[in-house]
Amino acid sequence: MAFAKIITPAIFLVVTQAFGAQSYNLSNGTNQTITEFATCRVVDNSSGYNLFVPTNTGIEWSSFYSNPPAGVSVSSCVTCPYSETQIASDGTCTAPALCTMAKFKAWGGGGGGGGGGVSLGAAGGAGGYGEVTVTTAPGTVYTLEVGGSGGGGAYVAAGGNSVGAGGGGGGYSRVRDGATTVLIAGGGGGGGGADNAAVGAGQGAGGAGGGATAENGVTSGGAIAGTGGSTTAGLKGTNPQTGTGTEPLDGSSLSGGTGGTDAIPFPGTAGQGFAGNHFGGGGGGSETGTGRSGGGGGGAGYFGGGGANAAIAASQRGGGGGGGSSFAIVTGTGIVLLSGTGTTPGNSSDADRTVTYPAGNAGAGGGAATNGTPGVGGKIICGFWAP
Repeated sequence: MAFAKIITPAIFLVVTQAFGAQSYNLSNGTNQTITEFATCRVVDNSSGYNLFVPTNTGIEWSSFYSNPPAGVSVSSCVTCPYSETQIASDGTCTAPALCTMAKFKAWGGGGGGGGGGVSLGAAGGAGGYGEVTVTTAPGTVYTLEVGGSGGGGAYVAAGGNSVGAGGGGGGYSRVRDGATTVLIAGGGGGGGGADNAAVGAGQGAGGAGGGATAENGVTSGGAIAGTGGSTTAGLKGTNPQTGTGTEPLDGSSLSGGTGGTDAIPFPGTAGQGFAGNHFGGGGGGSETGTGRSGGGGGGAGYFGGGGANAAIAASQRGGGGGGGSSFAIVTGTGIVLLSGTGTTPGNSSDADRTVTYPAGNAGAGGGAATNGTPGVGGKIICGFWAP
């Protein structure tokens, strides 16, 4: 019987792959610089044996330097050890040669305390904390805007109508790469002012800044507090001021709202806590003619906190301003956004907050006093390295 012969065509699959040197051999006690697949590493062999280093493919090479055998160390050929700059006022920092990673840490400015007499003005809120890591290029210049402290509200003595002004909101701390915002740490809200009447502890305190949503201020009687900023602006106190008083203002993008005054505003700006540098809201002035205390200003931030109502009657405190929110660029890694609590800043236990430059209590809220204590300004830290 005849059989037909079937011939199947051969099919060849061609796989293209980049190849490096087949391998390297290192004697015990030696090291060698190896560059394969655009990755340079220094391999040091202290294993007690001669070492075979596979570099035939990129996967082999990456697997080896990422997980070297016992007794073998692998280090980058690029020399850019971690370096750090601490800034307590506006400035810049520049990525050094060979550095490809940057880490930023920031504290916003603390809000100022309100002024007061028998009943001390309320405390200001602390600044928030932010942290982010980004890729960078050597020579990149980052602009640093460090949040100023909210000013303390003064106590204006005028006989039976002696009253205190509201504290100013703290400013935000921001890192920019050109026009692009990399990181913002929100500032704290200012505390409300008080007069000679006793008022419950804690009423009128400013809200702490920071976090995706900052703290609200604390209401005091009819003096409604400002709310904290979030992904939208914080809102002002909503109780209408009487007479020809000045209404508090909502926060806005980056800025805190100013605190309110009440009744005849003369001297309506007396003793008001000044806004912290970088858009903290000013504290409301006191009004001595009818004995009304000013409201606290909002803290600045990604969105600023709202300003608080002034006291709408004698023997009351003004409300506390809301804190400003924080922000980190979405392409970053290791993002941390922490709100403060009361007068204590976010991430308060970090030693970088209080040591080196400046030595101090960065971002703390101002305390209650006859003349309100100013908050403490913020701080920014730049760190650069190559992995």
